[in-house]
Amino acid sequence: MAKHAKTPKAFITIKDLGFALLKKDESDGTFEYANVTQTRGLQEISVETGGEIVNAYADGGIIESGNTDGEGKISMTMHAFPQEIRELIFNEIYDENGVYAEEQNKQNNYVAVWFKRERRDGTFQRIGLTKVMFSDPQIEGKTSEEDWEFSSEESEGTAMHRISDGTRKILFDSDKEGAKEDEFFKKLIGTTLEEASSDFNVAEDVKVNSIAIEPSSAQVQVDSTVQLSATVQPSGATNTGVTYSTTDTQYATVNADTGLVTGVAEGTATITATAKDGSGVTGTATVTVTPKSL
Repeated sequence: MAKHAKTPKAFITIKDLGFALLKKDESDGTFEYANVTQTRGLQEISVETGGEIVNAYADGGIIESGNTDGEGKISMTMHAFPQEIRELIFNEIYDENGVYAEEQNKQNNYVAVWFKRERRDGTFQRIGLTKVMFSDPQIEGKTSEEDWEFSSEESEGTAMHRISDGTRKILFDSDKEGAKEDEFFKKLIGTTLEEASSDFNVAEDVKVNSIAIEPSSAQVQVDSTVQLSATVQPSGATNTGVTYSTTDTQYATVNADTGLVTGVAEGTATITATAKDGSGVTGTATVTVTPKSL
């Protein structure tokens, strides 16, 4: 007797978009994610991971068929990308002055991405992709009119198989008997959302805790220059920039960005390097200015 499938139930909405930074993906089977972040604002999303059908012909017809892995693609439309998400997936990091400068050869991050599709009865499906790189969204705008509209932002990405286990797409359906949602996230990012939130939920902001200037003491003649260089710790600080300054401008001046000191008059000047990350950490060096050689 034939088995009858359940009456199908279509999906009516999407929600609960999330991302996680892929920090490690090794051929020995290990992977690691960080900065696990859920966000709102998802309007449309499309995932394509199916390949093409390949047919083999013999004896005047098709003798065998198979499907390729194909190129994984994802596209999404957002009401707007929050700043935390822009930093996470587009590597768009602003400094303390609210400025972001895109440099040559800038690379976006590999991330895991997941979202939920809900049915009218409350059951849902989760879709997860293990390794995606998204393109920067286009910057668009238009003048407001009498009947204005909200803008939206779009991004497309390529979905790859994770090197560690060859996995690209992971699905979960709450309508299945014995379904455990935590297992979906363990398979996708190696941990549950509850376990991840205490460690990664907010994008990590590592502050500078010390600054050393080399050389720590130097001599320079009047109208000559000496180069100072600041090294911050930890080396993995989010913002490693420093600003150079001195109050002893009667003896020497210093370029705020480069640390190049110019001797002005005989005397001793203290040069200070201050971290740009708002931590207030400083380092100092002493420059002795000597008379110009005759």
